[in-house]
Amino acid sequence: MTNDRFKDIIMIMRSGLWVCSSLETPLSGFGLSFRRTVIHLGHGAPIKSVGLGEKYVSLVKSIYYRLIRTNFSYLMSSSAAFDSAWAKCLHLPSSHIVRCPQARCDQVVSPDRHLVSLILDKSSHNVLYAPTWRPFSDTQIFPFDDFNLDTLCDGLEKKGVTLFLRLHPNFEFELDEKLLKCERIKLLSSQDISDINPVLGGFDLVITDYSSIYIDFLLTEKPVMFLPYDYNEYESTIGFSIDYEKLTPGPKPNSLVAFLSELETLLTDSDYYLSCRKNANKVLNPIMRDHAKHTLNVVKTLAKR
Repeated sequence: MTNDRFKDIIMIMRSGLWVCSSLETPLSGFGLSFRRTVIHLGHGAPIKSVGLGEKYVSLVKSIYYRLIRTNFSYLMSSSAAFDSAWAKCLHLPSSHIVRCPQARCDQVVSPDRHLVSLILDKSSHNVLYAPTWRPFSDTQIFPFDDFNLDTLCDGLEKKGVTLFLRLHPNFEFELDEKLLKCERIKLLSSQDISDINPVLGGFDLVITDYSSIYIDFLLTEKPVMFLPYDYNEYESTIGFSIDYEKLTPGPKPNSLVAFLSELETLLTDSDYYLSCRKNANKVLNPIMRDHAKHTLNVVKTLAKR
C-alpha cells in the first residue's frame, strides 16, 4: 500500500485506526485524529526535551507542532520518567499519554545472530560509539585535550577493542577520515546497516553522549559510557527531561587516558557500574521483555475506546 494511489488513499481515509512510529502520518494534513484513533508509538525515549517542550521554540515551529497535535489521539511512553516530556512535546493532556514499551526492543534483547556474525568481530571486544546530533555545533568525536590518534589506536589494539562509529545519517560526511586510518576504528554507516536495533544487543559496550540508544541497550545490562563534554551548552539550549547525571549509569571520562582506562575496566569487570545500570534500567525500562506483545495489546485496547 502507498499514499500516492487513489484507491490506497481512499482505504487509508476509511481506516479508523492509524499507528505511527513518528510524527509523520499516512496522509498529510491536520485534524487527522477526527473520528479515528491515531497512535504515536514513540521514536526513541525523549531524554532530551522535544517538540514544544524544548527550551527555545521558534514561532514557526510552535505553530507547526500545535497543528500536528490535532493529528494524534495517544502518545506511547515507555516509562513514567518520560510522560511529562511526551505531554509537553505536543501539549497533550496527561490522559492521552499511555504506558507502552518500544516494540523494537525485542530485537535488542534478542539480536539477529546472522547480522551480528556478519558485522561484529568475534575475536575482539565490539564497542558501539553513537553520539547524537547538535543543532548548535559539530560533534566532537573524541573531545579530549590530550587526544592523540596514535595513542588511541595503540590503546584499542592492546585492549583488543574494535570501535564502531555510528553517526547521525545527516552528519556522516563530517567525520574526520583520519580516524578511519586506525584499523580498530570502523564506520558503521546507515548504508552498512539502516537499522541498528537488530545488532545493538550484540555489542559489548555502548558509548554515547545524549542519545537514547543507551536506554534500549540497558536492557542487556551490558556496560555504557558517556561523553557529555558540552553538557552545559546542551542543557541550556535543548534541555533534558530526566535527571541526566542520575540516570546515566556509566563513567564520564574527560581525557583520552581516562577514556582508555574506563574502557578497559568496563569490559573486564562485570560488576563495575552494574548496580547503577540495574537501578536506571528499572526506572527507564519498567517493562523489560515481550515488548512487541505489550505494544500489540495496548494498541488493541486503545482501538476499542
